[in-house]
Amino acid sequence: MAGDAWARLDLVFTNAIGDPVNPATFTRWTKQQARQAGVPPLTPHDAARQGWATLALSAGVPPKVVQERLGHSSISITMDRYSHVIEGMDRAAAEAVAALIEQSSD
Repeated sequence: MAGDAWARLDLVFTNAIGDPVNPATFTRWTKQQARQAGVPPLTPHDAARQGWATLALSAGVPPKVVQERLGHSSISITMDRYSHVIEGMDRAAAEAVAALIEQSSD
């Protein structure tokens, strides 16, 4: 729609003519979207960190590695914040250990 006025900067988030979005505007917009979705508002930086941590733990990255990548001073901080992810992995972990036990008893 912007035609020749479109700035070809290869950006993910742009304004109506392809220019960079002001960071404060983007933060305000994401917080508004979070409120409308009924979830706690996060800055884009915090959302990216939490998203990465959740995905990493869900993918089986050891919590100690996640702690170090996030720069938490102790594993307890990481586990306090992301234990809900670990709890969801309990069944898969139990099944994996059970399969190993079955394998070793054959």
